[in-house]
Amino acid sequence: MTDSNGTMTDTETRPGSGTGSELIFFVNGKKEGGCCRGRGRDNGCCMSNGSRAEDDVTEASPLFNAADFAPFDPTQELIFPPELVSLTKGQRSGSLRFHGDRVVWLQPDSLDEFLRLKWENPDARVVVGNTEVGIEVKFKNMVYPVILAPAFIPELNAVTHTEHGVVFGAACTLSHMGAVLKQAVETLPRHQTEVFLAVLEQLRWFAGLQIRNVAVSCLGGVGERSIFANTQSE
Repeated sequence: MTDSNGTMTDTETRPGSGTGSELIFFVNGKKEGGCCRGRGRDNGCCMSNGSRAEDDVTEASPLFNAADFAPFDPTQELIFPPELVSLTKGQRSGSLRFHGDRVVWLQPDSLDEFLRLKWENPDARVVVGNTEVGIEVKFKNMVYPVILAPAFIPELNAVTHTEHGVVFGAACTLSHMGAVLKQAVETLPRHQTEVFLAVLEQLRWFAGLQIRNVAVSCLGGVGERSIFANTQSE
């Protein structure tokens, strides 16, 4: 081949050391370096021997020292890092506000704040379990500029026992509802817990534990006018 300057160039492919092939360049009949046109150290492969350009690069200091890690014990089960647990027992989540390019996420920590934010943003979408909204955003390309997440408001997570049954707040997760119903089955007479047993049986087959830990009861779906929740509640 001839380049724009009239220089004759040619290439030859031959097996290289290890796997793959090595590409050799010839300029005017003379070999020009080895792999990567001679950019490797001592005309060798730049991937195995390093490159001349890399010699001048200063590596960044590591973020951690692996020697400080506790030795791995295969007989012990790995636990979730305690430092990443934001909501521990006895603590409440504060108000959060996240700004994105298209969405503002608001998480109030009190009922009064939630009502105020809803009054200031009447078109805001209320999200707790996110099942319905997640489907709409992912598959229907819906856009909600403002999202309200009242999942950690105490009043919406309250559980009240009455003479007619148990009242769950709209933000109670399925896992929490199942734990409360199990305790009620153990303490109340059997004729008062037949509905509880039916709900617990359904929860056994509803999604997995990770989903139940964040999914709210069917009341959340009814509040969002979900056709799936309405069908289940009939």
